[in-house]
Amino acid sequence: MLGAEDLAADLCAERQPDALELDYARRRFVLECRAAGIEPVDAPYTFSDVEGAVREARYARRLGYRCKSVVCPEHTPLVNAALTPSDEEVRRATAMIEAFEAARARGEDRALVDGLWVEVPTYRNARRLVERAQRLSLRK
Repeated sequence: MLGAEDLAADLCAERQPDALELDYARRRFVLECRAAGIEPVDAPYTFSDVEGAVREARYARRLGYRCKSVVCPEHTPLVNAALTPSDEEVRRATAMIEAFEAARARGEDRALVDGLWVEVPTYRNARRLVERAQRLSLRK
């Protein structure tokens, strides 16, 4: 887990709700964890505002995090929601999967979906998203 407060203190960095002081570390941490086959856990949002916690969770997800630590219990359901694929995201990913598989069946190497060329890496990411959504729905 990336420890925000400990790292900021060690860096003599000024902690702010936008977490700019942790941006490089956050990006490097997710990269190195993924390269090592370890699931990275993003640093907790240590400020009280709920909007900031959700914003930071969405940003962490965009970087590749699927897990985030929390220190404020009231942040938990909203952070979980931010890290969980939405129905719309699942629908879009499913469309990518179907289009790519249909293109492959025709002997093509990619498919165009909503202006995005879906190739192997995008297809694999779409499958991961759908599989994650399915696993998370089983836990409800």
